[in-house]
Amino acid sequence: MVWCQGETDGDKNMSSTEYKTKLQIMIEAMVTNGAEKCFIIRIGNHRGLSTQYNNVIKLQRDFCKAYKKAVLVSTKFDEMSALRLMKDTFHYKQSANNTVGTEAGENTAFYIVNNKEPMIDRKYCTVSEP
Repeated sequence: MVWCQGETDGDKNMSSTEYKTKLQIMIEAMVTNGAEKCFIIRIGNHRGLSTQYNNVIKLQRDFCKAYKKAVLVSTKFDEMSALRLMKDTFHYKQSANNTVGTEAGENTAFYIVNNKEPMIDRKYCTVSEP
C-alpha cells in the first residue's frame, strides 16, 4: 500500500498524537485486509505558512522510523514549490506527481528487493542504509 496524505490534518492543526493514532489504525486495518507494508510518501510544506505542516512532516518521519509496517519512500514534495511545480497553493502539477511517484516506486522496489529502507536525505529527514 502506498500512502500520501496529511495536508488537511496540518491545516486543521491536528495534534501529532491524534494523527499518529489515526495513521496506525488505518494501516492496521489495511494489514488485516492483506497489505504487508505501508509505503509513505511524506507531504511537502509549500503553502504561505512555511511551518504549517511541520508537525505532520515530523510525525511521518518518526513514525516510519519506529513502526515496522511503515516505510518512508519519498520526501520529494518538499522540492516542488521551489521548482515552480505547483498549480496553486494546494495542488501539484502533473509533472511533480510523476517525479514523486517515480521516486516512491524506485524506493519501494529497493525496499522489496533488499528488505531495507532506502536512503532518503532531504530537508526534514535523514534515513540511510544501515
